[in-house]
Amino acid sequence: MEYVALFPNLLLGVHRDHCYGIILVPDGPNRTIEHVEIYYAQDAATKSAFADMRAANTTMWRDIFIEDVFVVEGMQKGRHSGQYDGGKFSAVMDAPTHHFHRWVATALSG
Repeated sequence: MEYVALFPNLLLGVHRDHCYGIILVPDGPNRTIEHVEIYYAQDAATKSAFADMRAANTTMWRDIFIEDVFVVEGMQKGRHSGQYDGGKFSAVMDAPTHHFHRWVATALSG
């Protein structure tokens, strides 16, 4: 399994027999819409004989993704707290965040 985040809003999950893509679409300051697509490695997996397996796989991923919603919502609530000091960046782990911030700042400054 590999999980990749591609700047600025694409998340990929790569597995042995399938992969998924999630496109994050901002819909205001407090809302994001996720568009999820699942792709299969072999054409045979898209045939009617595997419809039940695809449905089970979709349900499994939906359940897993739903588990993450409260975590992300909680993080966002915490960031709106008066006690939040802006957090600490890691030079190793947060390079994509710094890149995104520079990209937004450049776009907004004209």
